[in-house]
Amino acid sequence: MQQSLMPKRRHYWESPSQTYRKGRCDMTAKRMIAEPIAKIPSYLLSADEYTDLPVRHNEDQMNSELAKHLPIEVNPHSFDSSHTKTHLLLQAHFSHAMLPCPDYATDTKTVLDQAIRICQAMLDVAAHHGWLVTALNITNLVQMVVQGRWIHDSSLLTLPNIELHHLYLFRKWSQGKRKSAHGGYQGPIECLPELMAACEGKENVFASIVESELQTAHVSQGKQDSKAVAPRFPKVKDEGWFLILGEVDKKELIALKRTGYIRNRNTVSVAFYTPETPGKCIYTLYLMSDSYLGMDQQYDIYLNIIPAGTSAQVTAEPSDAMGHLTLK
Repeated sequence: MQQSLMPKRRHYWESPSQTYRKGRCDMTAKRMIAEPIAKIPSYLLSADEYTDLPVRHNEDQMNSELAKHLPIEVNPHSFDSSHTKTHLLLQAHFSHAMLPCPDYATDTKTVLDQAIRICQAMLDVAAHHGWLVTALNITNLVQMVVQGRWIHDSSLLTLPNIELHHLYLFRKWSQGKRKSAHGGYQGPIECLPELMAACEGKENVFASIVESELQTAHVSQGKQDSKAVAPRFPKVKDEGWFLILGEVDKKELIALKRTGYIRNRNTVSVAFYTPETPGKCIYTLYLMSDSYLGMDQQYDIYLNIIPAGTSAQVTAEPSDAMGHLTLK
């Protein structure tokens, strides 16, 4: 793969959502750098959009009771706070916890709808500052919001009708004598990519894995449109992808691009600037779903930067793993 790219300084673009939130986002930007995704980041919980979330009469007591059943502790003196209630509702969404009353279900829909918009704006801020780790974390957070799962949950739980007590079916599965002629994945299955490798596009293989627990009617649910399978998200959502190019050693985000639903294959152009200093470097391309956990991929791209005075060509040697990707 060759690209006619001159070594130049990288400049940053500004999207409409970034412009809209720039003043407020810049105030919280430094907090975004190192916050772990295992905990719900404070830059989401403290967003102005949640200031008006209602805390009704006696809901401070209900918040206190709900907090006892959730994994992350909150300030016990803030149960009358809209932001604390937001924190609890997000935890309950990820944990599939029972809500104390119907009003909380309505409030959860509001929180989730706002969360996607806030994350998109924060992703623009991360791109503006070149924060690779933060951008990856925010993308994972979007996946968590859409699926209603914690980042550490099994990605197999994304499958329709699959619950925690079904996971043993995948762990005990093995190809054994059914191993395909060209090899194939032999098991056990711990995540979605391993399941895809095991099934090789054959629905009957998946049916054989879960048939002891699920009826056939719950297995044959082919998906042909662009809508994400997200039963816990309150709105219909189209599948999409983030392409994030970064330099891992420097933890620097080089380029970010969003693309929509991909049915079979697609060609996507990603523009970026190479380093000014001639020599070899490695960029990493992250292909991340905006809807599903466990489907993310990454590929190393090996670049050899040649001085512009000698040649305007930058020779890129993709890793073997990128052989099936189409970049333009």
